Amino acid sequence: MEHHLVYPKINDINLTASYSLADFAVSAKYPEMALKIHFSESEIYRCYCLAVILEAIKKEFKTIPIITSGKRSPELNLKVNGSKTSAHLFKYSSGAVDFAILDKKTLEKTYNFILNEMSYQFGQLIYYPKRGIIHLSLPQITPLCKKSNWGDAWIIDNDY
Repeated sequence: MEHHLVYPKINDINLTASYSLADFAVSAKYPEMALKIHFSESEIYRCYCLAVILEAIKKEFKTIPIITSGKRSPELNLKVNGSKTSAHLFKYSSGAVDFAILDKKTLEKTYNFILNEMSYQFGQLIYYPKRGIIHLSLPQITPLCKKSNWGDAWIIDNDY
């Protein structure tokens, strides 16, 4: 089992030009719970992979995607009614991020950009127009299915 590293100042760990590790320990609804999140070395790498995708979006659309949910502890996941198999839990080989872009038209274009130009870099891509966010996860292989969920994409036009 991989042990988790404890960094007192995760703001000091820059992943890319625009994102630090602290950006992935965030919850719009429960920020106090997000402050208690710890990362293993492999989870830090998965955050880096997600940050690289977000940097590509920034470059393409000249806007910074705002992370609204990153890694979740099991307690935080329960609080937000997350799935027990949520990629936000960073189990197995995956990780996930939810992000917003202030301009709704750019958010829709971003969904299409990821879907069409980056299809081999994500596992799940879910666009929630009414909530104004996109959910993006890395591909993962779980012990149960032994296969990857590569390039699954949906638009969900309701709140939940």
